[in-house]
Amino acid sequence: MTTSAQLNARYRQSIFRQLQVLSVVICIVLGHFLYLEDKATFGNTLVLLISALAFFVILIASYAPIKETWLYQCGCWLTVFLIGFFLFDYGVVSSPALPWIGAVPSLLIFFMGDRQAKRTASFVTLGIVAVILISLNKNEMASTHTPQRDTLLLVSSLCAFSYAFFISFALWNLNRKEKIALFSQSEMDELTGVMNRRAFNRRLDRRLSQSRTEASGLGIAILDIDNFKSINDNFGHVVGDEILKLVSQAIRQAVRETDVVARYGGEEFIILLNVNSNDEISSLSERVLSNVRNIQYTANGNTIQVTLSGGAVFDTRPQRAHIKDMVEAADKNLYRAKRSGKDQFVFCTE
Repeated sequence: MTTSAQLNARYRQSIFRQLQVLSVVICIVLGHFLYLEDKATFGNTLVLLISALAFFVILIASYAPIKETWLYQCGCWLTVFLIGFFLFDYGVVSSPALPWIGAVPSLLIFFMGDRQAKRTASFVTLGIVAVILISLNKNEMASTHTPQRDTLLLVSSLCAFSYAFFISFALWNLNRKEKIALFSQSEMDELTGVMNRRAFNRRLDRRLSQSRTEASGLGIAILDIDNFKSINDNFGHVVGDEILKLVSQAIRQAVRETDVVARYGGEEFIILLNVNSNDEISSLSERVLSNVRNIQYTANGNTIQVTLSGGAVFDTRPQRAHIKDMVEAADKNLYRAKRSGKDQFVFCTE
């Protein structure tokens, strides 16, 4: 199963690769406009070429099994270096790199983490403000404006805005994904991958609200793995956990998409059934029992035969006040199934 952390890491990696491509393109565009304005000196041309090559190498390296944090830092600091270089090379206040200052905090936060990036961005921003104040003191604002320089400044501003917007959107999307993942984790049982009891109760409330308008029946089934304590005692809890996973998979494969499966506690599972008759419950119970019987698991050279018992109840007109009675009735039917020899379902209509 892919974890949310792995998905977030893949998302960061994908954004990082796109940024490297974008950086290469920006280096080429910036070099082109510097050439048009006759500002393409040997020094800044060499820096742009080496930077474009470095961004490309970092892009290629991101596909190799290299520690991603190291690559992220290289890409971030190379971008910061380029901004700083053109601030000084062109003149701080009139530099086309000046609009890029706004992209620095988002870039650092996305790839270096909130706390570290905020501290680093604060120092970088203070340094840039100090340099700008010194430049103002030297009357650098008096630099001449030409159509080419204004065009370069406009293009650089648009590139900086696009770059900052892209990173900010990626950061927002990452936070959204993390919130969704956290909410999903809060609803799921970590071991079996099915819903937990709290999420099941919320889904049950929603289902009851729908049944008022849809006039459909509702079934509840409680299932318990037979002889689970002896499995734990004889083979250990690691084997017991594996059995729980296999049983949860067997149940999910047997039910329909409209049914809701949850771990109710210990070795017990509960199913919220969207049914209209006992015949539907009977058909589903046979599929569940058959799937569980087909589980093949060997531990210490011994094949473990897995079965479960279940109790179910069906109500043609479910009401919130009756839910507790339905759960209790399903639980009683479960114990009837246990007393009657296990590996079976007992169900009735409320």
